[in-house]
Amino acid sequence: FKGLTSKVKVITRGEATSLINKEGAVVVDLRQRDNVRKGHIAGAANLLPGEIKANNVGELEKHKGKPIIVVGGSGMQCQ
Repeated sequence: FKGLTSKVKVITRGEATSLINKEGAVVVDLRQRDNVRKGHIAGAANLLPGEIKANNVGELEKHKGKPIIVVGGSGMQCQ
Protein backbone atom coordinates (compact mmCIF):
# COMPACT_ATOMS: atom_id res chain seq x y z
CA PHE A 1 0.00 0.00 0.00
CA LYS A 2 2.93 2.31 0.70
CA GLY A 3 4.35 3.95 -2.38
CA LEU A 4 1.03 3.97 -4.17
CA THR A 5 0.23 7.56 -3.30
CA SER A 6 1.98 8.74 -6.46
CA LYS A 7 -1.03 7.40 -8.35
CA VAL A 8 -3.60 9.27 -6.24
CA LYS A 9 -6.13 11.57 -7.90
CA VAL A 10 -9.33 13.24 -6.80
CA ILE A 11 -12.38 11.82 -8.60
CA THR A 12 -16.06 12.68 -8.84
CA ARG A 13 -18.93 10.53 -7.58
CA GLY A 14 -19.67 9.57 -11.16
CA GLU A 15 -16.09 8.44 -11.73
CA ALA A 16 -16.18 6.46 -8.48
CA THR A 17 -19.41 4.74 -9.52
CA SER A 18 -17.90 3.86 -12.88
CA LEU A 19 -14.74 2.44 -11.28
CA ILE A 20 -16.82 0.33 -8.90
CA ASN A 21 -19.20 -0.97 -11.57
CA LYS A 22 -16.76 -1.48 -14.43
CA GLU A 23 -13.43 -2.25 -12.77
CA GLY A 24 -14.44 -3.75 -9.42
CA ALA A 25 -12.85 -0.90 -7.46
CA VAL A 26 -12.55 -1.35 -3.71
CA VAL A 27 -13.90 1.41 -1.45
CA VAL A 28 -11.99 2.19 1.75
CA ASP A 29 -13.85 4.34 4.29
CA LEU A 30 -11.50 6.23 6.63
CA ARG A 31 -14.17 7.48 9.02
CA GLN A 32 -14.32 6.43 12.66
CA ARG A 33 -16.20 3.17 13.17
CA ASP A 34 -19.09 4.88 14.99
CA ASN A 35 -19.72 7.04 11.93
CA VAL A 36 -19.47 4.06 9.56
CA ARG A 37 -22.10 2.20 11.60
CA LYS A 38 -24.51 5.09 10.96
CA GLY A 39 -24.19 4.60 7.20
CA HIS A 40 -21.63 3.72 4.58
CA ILE A 41 -21.11 2.66 0.98
CA ALA A 42 -22.17 -0.97 0.62
CA GLY A 43 -19.18 -3.29 0.66
CA ALA A 44 -16.72 -0.60 1.79
CA ALA A 45 -13.79 -1.65 3.96
CA ASN A 46 -13.37 0.46 7.09
CA LEU A 47 -9.74 1.27 7.84
CA LEU A 48 -8.59 4.04 10.13
CA PRO A 49 -5.79 6.36 8.98
CA GLY A 50 -3.57 4.98 11.76
CA GLU A 51 -4.03 1.46 10.42
CA ILE A 52 -2.89 2.56 6.98
CA LYS A 53 0.13 4.42 8.40
CA ALA A 54 1.04 1.25 10.33
CA ASN A 55 0.64 -0.72 7.08
CA ASN A 56 -2.10 -2.81 8.71
CA VAL A 57 -3.99 -3.27 5.44
CA GLY A 58 -4.24 -7.05 5.20
CA GLU A 59 -7.92 -6.72 4.33
CA LEU A 60 -6.91 -5.14 1.02
CA GLU A 61 -4.37 -7.81 0.02
CA LYS A 62 -7.00 -9.87 -1.80
CA HIS A 63 -7.83 -6.84 -3.95
CA LYS A 64 -4.36 -6.20 -5.39
CA GLY A 65 -4.54 -4.89 -8.91
CA LYS A 66 -7.95 -3.27 -8.46
CA PRO A 67 -8.48 0.48 -8.14
CA ILE A 68 -8.88 1.68 -4.55
CA ILE A 69 -11.27 4.51 -3.77
CA VAL A 70 -10.64 6.21 -0.44
CA VAL A 71 -13.52 8.12 1.17
CA GLY A 72 -13.93 10.02 4.42
CA GLY A 73 -16.28 12.40 6.16
CA SER A 74 -14.85 15.73 5.06
CA GLY A 75 -12.47 14.69 2.32
CA MET A 76 -9.50 15.94 4.30
CA GLN A 77 -8.84 12.48 5.79
CA CYS A 78 -8.42 11.08 2.29
CA GLN A 79 -5.67 13.40 1.15
